[in-house]
Parts: sequence; structure tokens; C-alpha cells
Amino acid sequence: MCSADFSRSDCNDCLIDASSSAGGLAKRCPGSATVVAIFDQCMLRYSNDNFFGAAETGIIYTWTNGNVSMKSTYGNNLKQGLGYLSEQAASSPQRFAASASAPYALVQCTWDLPSDKCKKCIDTLSANMSEVGIKGERKSYSCRVRYSNSSFSVVPLVVPPPTKRTTSQQPVDEAAGPSSSSPWARNSPPGSTASSSNIGAVVGSVAGAVIVIAGLVVAYRCVMQRRRSPSSYHLMHKPEVRPIVNVPRQFKLSELKKATKNYSEKLGSGAFGEVFKGELKQSGGDLVVVAVKRILQVDEKARNEYMTEIKTISELRHQNLVLLKGWCHEDGELLLVYEYMANGSLSAHLHRPTTPVQPSWMPLEWEKRCKIIDGIASGLVYLHYGSEKGIIHRDIKPANILLDGSFTAKLGDFGLVRQVNHEGTSHTMTVGGSLCYLDPDYMTSNRASKKSDVYSFGVVLLEILCGEKPNLIGETNTLIKKVRELHDSNQILQAADNALRNVENETMKRMLWVGLLCVHPDHRHRPDSTKVLSFLRDNISSVPRPPHVIAATGVRPTEVHAPREFTYDELSIATSNFSDNIGSGTYGQVYKGTLEESGDLIAVKKITRHERAIDEYITEVRTISRLRHRNLVHLRGWCNENGELLLVYEYMAKGSLRAHLHHPDNQQSWEPLDWKIRYKIITGVASGLHYLHTGSAQGIIHRDVKPANVLLDEGFNAKLADFGLVRQVNHEGTSRTMSIGGTPCYLDPDYKDSQRASKKSDVYSFGVVMLEILCGEKPKLVGGVNSLVKKVRGLHDRNKILEAADSTVLHNDNKELMRRLLVVGLLCVQEDRHDRPTSTVLTTYLTGNVQVPEPPRGVQSGQSIVRQNSATIYSNASSNPLPPLDPIREN
Repeated sequence: MCSADFSRSDCNDCLIDASSSAGGLAKRCPGSATVVAIFDQCMLRYSNDNFFGAAETGIIYTWTNGNVSMKSTYGNNLKQGLGYLSEQAASSPQRFAASASAPYALVQCTWDLPSDKCKKCIDTLSANMSEVGIKGERKSYSCRVRYSNSSFSVVPLVVPPPTKRTTSQQPVDEAAGPSSSSPWARNSPPGSTASSSNIGAVVGSVAGAVIVIAGLVVAYRCVMQRRRSPSSYHLMHKPEVRPIVNVPRQFKLSELKKATKNYSEKLGSGAFGEVFKGELKQSGGDLVVVAVKRILQVDEKARNEYMTEIKTISELRHQNLVLLKGWCHEDGELLLVYEYMANGSLSAHLHRPTTPVQPSWMPLEWEKRCKIIDGIASGLVYLHYGSEKGIIHRDIKPANILLDGSFTAKLGDFGLVRQVNHEGTSHTMTVGGSLCYLDPDYMTSNRASKKSDVYSFGVVLLEILCGEKPNLIGETNTLIKKVRELHDSNQILQAADNALRNVENETMKRMLWVGLLCVHPDHRHRPDSTKVLSFLRDNISSVPRPPHVIAATGVRPTEVHAPREFTYDELSIATSNFSDNIGSGTYGQVYKGTLEESGDLIAVKKITRHERAIDEYITEVRTISRLRHRNLVHLRGWCNENGELLLVYEYMAKGSLRAHLHHPDNQQSWEPLDWKIRYKIITGVASGLHYLHTGSAQGIIHRDVKPANVLLDEGFNAKLADFGLVRQVNHEGTSRTMSIGGTPCYLDPDYKDSQRASKKSDVYSFGVVMLEILCGEKPKLVGGVNSLVKKVRGLHDRNKILEAADSTVLHNDNKELMRRLLVVGLLCVQEDRHDRPTSTVLTTYLTGNVQVPEPPRGVQSGQSIVRQNSATIYSNASSNPLPPLDPIREN
């Protein structure tokens, strides 16, 4: 069968490569009498048994993008449309039908199916969908369904030659199309080429050949010349499709049951399933010990990871990668057969068991640890640079490092691997891996790279050297924190495992340094895997001292909702036709809603059309959809339909900060925020700003930090919102010329005068917000001067800065911290942006145990105030820096 959404030449190439090329099915499946191969462009099968006219739906491959309930408006429309199309395909001699309006879809059967079985096959694929994506595809060996909320093209039809029909098939006029009364009626005549906006019901094949039997495969090999390499096409991730393999082979289920004595000797277990020891008879009659991984929970994700592991590891060969001997998928079972690793996983050797099951357990000697570290690093280099495309493992941890009889380390478990290019760029991927070993940068951005593996290796390296398990407490990796703090206090050797004796101090110190370099929170400062291996093997004495690091503050979400496109109908239903207005602003209204499929509360921003609306809408979607931090509002999706621009956010129960700072005239029940909540909000906004400035490949300037753009959830956690004015900049701290954007009272005067925005412009705006929170007073512009900044600065000049604090929250027990924060606010709003702290330094002033310098004081000079140079103030003995203060700690 040729896929209707690929050209005839693509299908022709697919059939040729699958049949007659050097890497064709006869080579991929040597000696197999029955083979089915599903590619994107074509499906090909042959067998000794007659399969004509049989609808096979036992195995279904599914691919989706997004997550929509079949009960939603989109799902209902799709379900009704697919039912209509299945009838049209069944009555068509082409066994094909497609829609002409949204939701766009095509359905297709192999031509050997009689009408009733074609309909049944398509209906089975459609009925088994409990949820769909905005777009997706489902395939079985006999039919397929593709759908999308945007149009796609199909190719011209070649009518098949007459075939022997069953009694259930009736000749149908090939020009007859769907009824014009249907919303999915076909608009283009048969034989026409479908455009991107109007899909015609047309399908191509190669010379009418849909089902290719074994003899025809040989004929293709003899007479056809290959046009593309087999790598131009990829097998769909279905267990029944044989991957391209060299040594590994397919086993029979009975063979593996006998080898493992019906799974009697368990070697280990995990989230994926269980591993059993077995003995297989080789061709010469000798027995070889193997490890058989039996996947217990067989679902679509398990099948995808199963096929990924087979395809990936069968194409790799390295002494530090576990060897795959074969696989088996029979009777609903998924099994993988590996070489037997006599010493099991590294995790079993790193820490003393808590139960007396292993009384003979001994800590690993130094020589074995060094050998294991070298092996892991060597395997990682091969994955990253040893194949045509680099491979990211994404789940490096002790449980996935296996040890043979001589303690040679081999990387295993390749179900999460991904191929990438060799340019070092990162790639957006769903987050996968084990939390304690997972790169925080990958967690917050969903962008994995080779440096993500380097981070995981760094955690494992520290665990091997220190003999201590890593744990997560909140967002902090305890092992990294411990080693980093000991390093900062020049006591890093105290982190080493006490069980290690007679290890040269300098060697141990440098190896611990390698670990700290690998786990640097900024992936750009980590060495690549080749540099790591070079350090460990040849140049341990050249390892540089790791820099002092301020702990990253990104969030590790337990559940990730990737932004998606909503339909207008979905949002209309969710918001009860936009009836519950919870806020308004310059650019539109915000409505409360509830998502039908999940029950999640959302806030839907309906943007008022204006000259810059579309640009800001696109900027916000592009920017916030690739950011992830606990102090940034989470974008759930967007909609651009019916002339409307809508943005869908997580619902923030406490609304904006602006509503809580000042007593409204119409609310008698209003209460001022208490001290702890104010401090929590200040540190939260600073954390979000720090992530914007430093947490992505390019720094991001918000340009409109103000109380109305700080939203509060149920627990008064602050989240920055409204990203329509953001701009990307480099990390060198230089300013950029930009049109003026923002709110005057919070706008950096330096940016306003020069039109050159920088990260320090955001720091200024934050400083004004901070002073407003601390003082309980709105800023105003009086003659171009910010009244609030002027007031606090004047009181500071007279050593009376605490008089600026809001009297409702100023108490004896918080006076020192209040003074500290007011001073930090003044540092942020200094007139010369070069004198302001960076957001990184700002976070340490707010939450760290560090000294805060005094801002320069004003000196009377004639009729004006001249502010002393900050360097003079810092060197003046009468103006000592503030002492470090402990931040408020939550229970």
C-alpha cells in the first residue's frame, strides 16, 4: 500500500529500497517466510500464507501531537467525520477517502480488502481512540487514519487493475464522491491534485502494485536500480517490524522460556519490568549465559522504547555498551536478550545494602572505581561522537551501568535515546530520565543535548568518588550541594568516600573537580564528553578549579503540560462563552475557565486587536512556551481562530500583585499583605527574573516588570507574566536599541532616554516594585522624577531609611532585614545602570548570607544634590557594608 500523503515517486523509492536494495527486507529478515514492513511512505508484506482479504487490526501504531479528549468539540467532530469517511472509503474502488474541511483527515485501506472489512478496519482504528492529539496518525497492517486541525496534501490517483471481488463488494462509479450535504464533502474531482487548503480524495500507487509477494521482491532486485539509500526511510516503531540489525536476531518465545526455565531466576527488576538469567544453545552446541529483559507493562510508550532500544543498540558496537543479542515479540510479550553481566549493575556495588541479604558486600576498591569511571566516559564519547549522528542517552545512572566479570562498565537501557546533530545544539524533547541524575537545565527548558548526559555522568562520578547517594530536597541535589560547599571552603577532600585508602590527595581532588565541572548549572560551562575523557585518562593535573556557583533556582515539575493549540469552541465551552471576567488591561480581557478534558482551571486572555497586537501575541507564545520556571506563569496554549487572538494560562487564584498592595476604594474586606508574604513575593519575582536573564541560550529582557504583571497563586507564590514585550539579548550584558516599551513609573530612565534596553533595565523596574512592596506606596512621576524612589533615597541620605517602610509590617524583629531590602531596592534603581547589581547578584543579596554594600549618599552642592561615586562610598570606613542576615525560612 502506498501512503496517500506521499508522492508516487516517494512510494516507488520506498518499495525499491524495502525490496531490492542491499538493505532490503530479504536481508533484514533472512529466512523469514512471513514479513510485514510499515514505512512512512509505503507498506509491504509477503508470506507463505494467504492474507488477501483479511483485515488485521491486532497491532495498531499510534502517533499524536497534543492531547485532546474524544469528548471535546474537536474530538466529537473528528469521530463523526471518520465515521463518514469510513463509509466513503469502503464504497470507493480506491479504498480511500479524505475530508475537504477541518478537522482534516484521510482514511485508507489496502486494495485487497472487501468493502465491509475495509469499513470495519477503519472503524476499529477510530473506535480505539480514547483521546487524540491536535494531529496524529493510526496504522494497522490493513488500514490507516491520519488527521489534523490544519490541511495537508495528498497525491493523484492511479486506479488499480480489476481484482476478483467478494460478494460484499459492489462496483461503484469512481467519480462518485461523498454527498454534497456532508460537511466533509469532497470538493475536488478524482484525479486532481489536492491543494494545501482543499484535500481531494486521491491516492497513488506504483503501477497498481499494492501487495508485493516474495517472487516480486526478487524481480525488483533484478530489474530496478536503487535511487535512495535505505536510511532515507525509517521503520515505524512497531514490534512486528524488523529493525536494521547485524548480529542480533529474533528469538521465539518458546526458546526464551526454555532458556530462562520459565523466568525462574530473577537478576533484577525496575519500573520497566524484570530481568532473568538464561542459557541459550549456540550454533556449535555450546551454552551461553544471557540476560533476558521482560517488559511487564506493555503499552504504546513501552513499545516505542522497546523499538528504540532495538534499533539503536543493534547499530552500535563498543566495548563499553552492553551487547544486544536479540529480541522477541510474541503473544503480547516484549523481550530483549543481552549479554550476561556477571557483576550486575553499578548501583548494587556503590552502597552497603540495608538488609542482611548480602553479608559479603564490600566497597569497591579504588582501581575498580577508576576503571568503571573510565568505561562510562568512554562509552559516552562513543555515543556522542562515534556514529553518523550523535546519540543522547538521557538516562545515565548507576542502575543503567552494568559490570561484567572483570568490572568493565557498559552502558545499558537505551529506551530513551535520541539522535541529534554534531553541532552541539540542543533539541526539544519530552523530559525523560531519573530525577536525581537529570540536568536541571533540561528539566526547565525541555531541551536536551549532549551536555545533559555530561551532567548525569557528573552526578554518577561524584557518587562513585564519595560513596553517597544523591537525593533531591526540593530542587536541591544534596550530593552536589555538599561537594560544592566543601569545595568553596577548600575542604573538598572531606567529600571523598572514607572507605578509600592510599589515594593520592591531588588525584582525588582533581577528579572531584571534574565532577563539579560536569554538573555546572549552565550547560555552556560544562566540558564535553571528549574533554572529560581526556581529563580522566591523560591530563588529570590540568583540570581547572571549578568556579564558584550560585545554585540554580529552576523548578523540576512533576507534571509537564506542553503548550498546545486550542480551538475557539474548546475555549468558549471552557469559559462558558467568556462569561467570567477576572481582569482587564490595556491589551484585553481575562476570563476564568475549566478545561473539559482535565478539569484544570485556566485563565484565558482575549487580546484586543491593535496595531502591535499580533506581534506581541506571537512574541508571547514563542517566548513563554519554551520557558519553564516556578516563578514564571505557565502558558497552557493559544488560539487564533475566528479573528480572535487568545492565550491560555494556568489559573492564578490570588490574581495580580497590584490588587493586594493598595487599599481599593470598593473593597471593605481588603487586608494588607503580611511581612512573610511580601518577602516571599520579592524573592519569587527576583528568582523568575534571574531565570529569564540567565536560564536560556540567550538572555531575555522582560521590559515590563510591574505589580500588574506579577501574578499570585493560591499560596501567594509570585509568577512573572505578560511576555509580549520581551526581547532576546546576548549574555555579555550589552544593551540593545529598542522601541520604548513598558509602564512609565517602572521604566528605567536610562532606557527611556537612550532607547537602549538591557538586563539592568529589568533590574531597575524590579527595584521600583520592591520599594513599592516594602513601603506600601504607589510610585508616581512628578516632573520626570519617580516620587517613591526620591522619597526612599532622601531618607537614606539622612540615615532614616526605615521611615520609608510600611508601618503595618515593620516590627522590631524584622527591622534589620527590612533595612537590608530597602537598601537593595535603592541599589537596583541607581541612575547609572552600570552601578546596579545583576539579577544573579541580586538573588544573593535577597536570599544569600552575603554582605550588601550601601548605595552612594547624596551630598549638597549649591542648589543640587550630587551623588558620591560608589567606589568612594565603598572605601569609606564610615560607610560599612550591611552585615549578612539570614532570610526568612518557611516551616
